[in-house]
Amino acid sequence: MTETQNCYICGAKGKNQVQEYTLCSWCNLNITHFIKSKTRNILWGSGRIDRGNWVWIKKLLKKYNVNTLLEFGTGLSTELFSLEGFELMWSLDTHELNIESMKKKVNNVNFIYYPFGQLPDLEGLLFDMVFIDGPQGDRSRELAVANKIAKKVIYCHDWGRCQTYEALDTKWKPLWQGKQRWAGGEIGQHIFVTEL
Repeated sequence: MTETQNCYICGAKGKNQVQEYTLCSWCNLNITHFIKSKTRNILWGSGRIDRGNWVWIKKLLKKYNVNTLLEFGTGLSTELFSLEGFELMWSLDTHELNIESMKKKVNNVNFIYYPFGQLPDLEGLLFDMVFIDGPQGDRSRELAVANKIAKKVIYCHDWGRCQTYEALDTKWKPLWQGKQRWAGGEIGQHIFVTEL
């Protein structure tokens, strides 16, 4: 009896053995579609937002009536958020190549590059939600900025990278904190809201 391995990309139970790694049916289909077409393709998991995260995030967007969003970390989240029709969306990243690549896919997002550790001045700006999914490493500086410019929701993806929550005012209440396993280790989310 062979043991079922988890999908190499998203961590789900895999069924399709492809060379030396296993893929779930969904990721196998996504990769096949991506290879055969030149259209936009959402690649889930493997350090990115997975489908379960996205369902939960969409519920948050609706529940808290999010119309303006700022995200730290350009990538799959940018592509997904760009489809939501926000009144205003900004995406900040420490990698210019990430921004240039995403500019080719979406056109309704304001992009800002900043060198790691040198956050841009966002004084006076307010966003319904701040989504923190970058940069790699400690994200405490980004969390401190989110504390000042978020009105309703702060979502810190990859919980282990927001090293401290001391920067948050007492108005922020933890809504959910969770962990999940994926191929590269343990990740999770911390979500804070102004009211429960």
